[in-house]
Amino acid sequence: MTIERVMSIAVKGTIALACVVVTINASLDIYERLHAPAGTTRPVVVPFQPGAKAPAVPGIDFGKSTRTLLLFVSTTCSHCRKSSPFYGKLVTAAARATRNQARLSVVAVFPQNVTEVDAFKTRMKLNIESVANVRMDSVGVTATPTMVLVSQSGRVARAWVGSEGKDTQDAVYSALLAGS
Repeated sequence: MTIERVMSIAVKGTIALACVVVTINASLDIYERLHAPAGTTRPVVVPFQPGAKAPAVPGIDFGKSTRTLLLFVSTTCSHCRKSSPFYGKLVTAAARATRNQARLSVVAVFPQNVTEVDAFKTRMKLNIESVANVRMDSVGVTATPTMVLVSQSGRVARAWVGSEGKDTQDAVYSALLAGS
């Protein structure tokens, strides 16, 4: 056997072994994420499927609006802070559409107390209806920001996790204003 042949076999073996290691590591990572204890980071999954009953948030009556957009956000979430100008744009668009008969609502739902929420809204210059002290896990939210568009009948129309990307923002904006 020549040295070139031995080297070729060694290189192929090394590549095969590297593929096996990558596959095992990825499998272990997935297993760990799926079986992580409560309160640890888990994979982002949109838990709200169209047609499902909307999460019950204290003080919100979906029957009062044609569509309600629930923004599940946190004062400590950097993505929520970055997206606050977009949330303001949604509130403005909903108010404008409501004057034209559509009755749209945008409500921010926070796990923090009222004092923290008010300070966040002031700091972000965000004039939005809000609900404080909501345990996110009690309403099925696994990550912030999560946005859930709810019909007047209290059913999920659409849902998104994350709001920084232009594609997501365009989809949320269009879905909120659809038919307005």
